[in-house]
Amino acid sequence: MLWRTCRTPRHNRVTDDANAVREGVYKLLEHDKTIIVVCHSYGGLVGSESILEDMTYTSRKQHGKQGGVLHMYFFATFILSVGQSVLSAFGESPNNDVKPDGRFIIKNAKSTMYNDLPPAEADFFASQLIVQSYKVQETKLTRAGYMHESV
Repeated sequence: MLWRTCRTPRHNRVTDDANAVREGVYKLLEHDKTIIVVCHSYGGLVGSESILEDMTYTSRKQHGKQGGVLHMYFFATFILSVGQSVLSAFGESPNNDVKPDGRFIIKNAKSTMYNDLPPAEADFFASQLIVQSYKVQETKLTRAGYMHESV
């Protein structure tokens, strides 16, 4: 699992997190691993930006290699077109608490994201949220990994 590679420092963009994931996927491919990329929430942007055609199972097989990205699975996520950013597609969210240092976190997460959970669970999951770089909302995608025919 690569998710811990993408804890977003203050000034990171989607492309910075995508580069970290891409590097991790290439390391797995060095060992001919077959990979399913699972993208949730912000991870949809990172997954779309990180997976290149030469990483796909079909492309690698055509070049006599084993392994590759067999599938990308997106759930409850952003799926944007190349050239779009979260802000250009959806505008500013009233749920964003933008900090003076260039980061943001979701306001009232217990009621906006976890309102269907028992209060103790909602409190726990809301406490697990981390601040993110606001730049991730401004970054325009340059790739759409979900468009590769074989994934």
